[in-house]
Amino acid sequence: MDIDLIVRAHECKDNGYEFMAHGKLCTLFSAPNYQDFDNAGSVMKVSKNLEVSFHTIVPHIVYPREKKKDDETFDEKTPRTGN
Repeated sequence: MDIDLIVRAHECKDNGYEFMAHGKLCTLFSAPNYQDFDNAGSVMKVSKNLEVSFHTIVPHIVYPREKKKDDETFDEKTPRTGN
């Protein structure tokens, strides 16, 4: 099994993708700003020559975030959930 690259998905990555295992494994995540984690999202492009590149979507982040009246424990380091 002469495998050059394994691509997996569905794990949030800050930059939208991450290489591991000496460049043989890539985790790809396409949802920018997933549940307010401020992460980028990426789409992998594979050419006919099997060259890999990425199109990365960086979310627009506005600080400081508004604190809701019913969310007394929210701080900027904790991802928001709900709504």
